Amino acid sequence: MKTFIQTIGLVLIIAFGAHLFVNPPIQSQETIELVQPNSLKWWHDAVTYQVWVRSFQDSDGDGVGDLAGLTSKLDYLKSLGVNTLWLSPIFESPSYHGYDTSNFYLIAPDLGSMDDYYAFIGKAKAKGMHIILDIAFNHVSEYHPWFQKSLTKETPFDDYFVWKKNIPGNYGRPWSDVEDPTAVWHKKPERDDYYYGVFGWTQPDLNLKNIDVKDEINHIASFWLNKGVDGFRLDAVRYLIEDGGIGKQADTSSTHKFLKDFTAHVKSVKPDAWVIGEAADNTRAVARYYKNGKSIDSTFDFAFGNVVASSLDRAPINQETKYREKMQRQKASLHALWDVFKERAHAKVPSTFYAAFLNGHDSDRLAHSLNGNMTQAKIAASLLLTAPYAPFLYYGEEIGMTQKDSGDDMYRRALMQWDDSANAGFNQTGNRWLDDADTFYWLKDFTPWWKNYWQNLPNKQTQTVSGQINDPRSLLAHYQQLIQLRKDNPIIRQPDSIHLINNFTNVWLVRYTKGQDNLWIVINLDSEQDTVLELPEELTGTFTNLISQQPINLAEKVTMDKGQIMVLKTK
Repeated sequence: MKTFIQTIGLVLIIAFGAHLFVNPPIQSQETIELVQPNSLKWWHDAVTYQVWVRSFQDSDGDGVGDLAGLTSKLDYLKSLGVNTLWLSPIFESPSYHGYDTSNFYLIAPDLGSMDDYYAFIGKAKAKGMHIILDIAFNHVSEYHPWFQKSLTKETPFDDYFVWKKNIPGNYGRPWSDVEDPTAVWHKKPERDDYYYGVFGWTQPDLNLKNIDVKDEINHIASFWLNKGVDGFRLDAVRYLIEDGGIGKQADTSSTHKFLKDFTAHVKSVKPDAWVIGEAADNTRAVARYYKNGKSIDSTFDFAFGNVVASSLDRAPINQETKYREKMQRQKASLHALWDVFKERAHAKVPSTFYAAFLNGHDSDRLAHSLNGNMTQAKIAASLLLTAPYAPFLYYGEEIGMTQKDSGDDMYRRALMQWDDSANAGFNQTGNRWLDDADTFYWLKDFTPWWKNYWQNLPNKQTQTVSGQINDPRSLLAHYQQLIQLRKDNPIIRQPDSIHLINNFTNVWLVRYTKGQDNLWIVINLDSEQDTVLELPEELTGTFTNLISQQPINLAEKVTMDKGQIMVLKTK
């Protein structure tokens, strides 16, 4: 009896689902009002490209990407359409990643010299590009002279770091609820005290309550601003100053004050400099870093990329549950996307405060989780570049670069794929920093991997710049087109309001309004099949499709190709 009832229920669900697809209910709308900044700055129109310098282009064949190599690729970046470059840490450091700086005033020797820096920034500025440097002020390397002098209690460096006579209780990693004081309090034989290092014993935290340390940080910022940089990406801003143990190690009032003071200093040196913070948290907590426009200018929106990735999840579904599963996924995907927009609007800070991204140096590449599906990658790009937030691209994202495996940063930071040659066009010598065991000295069983990965990658030419640059159907061409579309239409960058038109399909259909202007963004989130969309009355008639740059006459229904995007404007 139970089996019979379940079967009848399934039949009804399938029948109801089929009815929905044939005759969808009348559309309804939801509206959000967006807060916009009082005055526009250059970064409000920025499309930023993050370069992992070590992996981008090697100019001298030593196996390490460098500033001269980056300079040689500025024409490509200009053709892509990006206008701002974010450089991964370029300062002297004992590690390959550079987030444990040993000298903030020197370029890491394997990345180049100061002359290379001047050549790079001069040519970048000549092409109209802005430059953002990545800096970690929460901590430094254990080899930094400040820490070495603090170990011996040399004045004034004795309290440049956070020292305690004994390990305090009720401490742990601030992103964990587990009490584990030894995870953040460390000791060296040179000094009897314990020092605080939230990211480990090799990276002691600076005592940013110390006025001398604050002055040092301000001097570093001034040094680089006066050498042409246009702002800073600040690493791990949630953990700058701890005011106690668990519950008081992140997002403290002292941290907020430091950022407010630091930003004020930066603006005193360069009024139009951009200060971006990495604060991985929920929308409400992140919004507090705005401080009525008196603190950092932007913060990264981690939720956006996660929701986009989830909306593209297309796990196999069997025929028996096809309609039910499809309806559930459509509803969940569209609602999750809309919730991202709503939460940011309800936070009552300018939409320009949020920096959206799909990929980054600390997360697995989206193309990897999508198994290299280029249609899904195009959908993700469409959502990113038509959102009213500051878009960030990670190098190689525009060609659908994937990675060997998940779970380790080395896979996320691999060589840029310029062509299908033996070293992917990174250099001609075959040397590679990420296949050098000395780079990963802490791994006892490190095995070089990139060469085999690259040799065995199927159809690798399709994941290279050379394989896509002349193909108008490529992912690269899609990024170029969307970036140009964004530049040409301020309504995408700073709309006054956004209207979601619920259409009971897997189509993202929103109307942007700015003053008297309207723009409709229509994206078929289904990467597997075409979708028949019943249009609202307001969207029938003659429009210009800004994607094709052709007029289009819309009736009551339109069939959208899988993954297709239309951006419609009244003709």
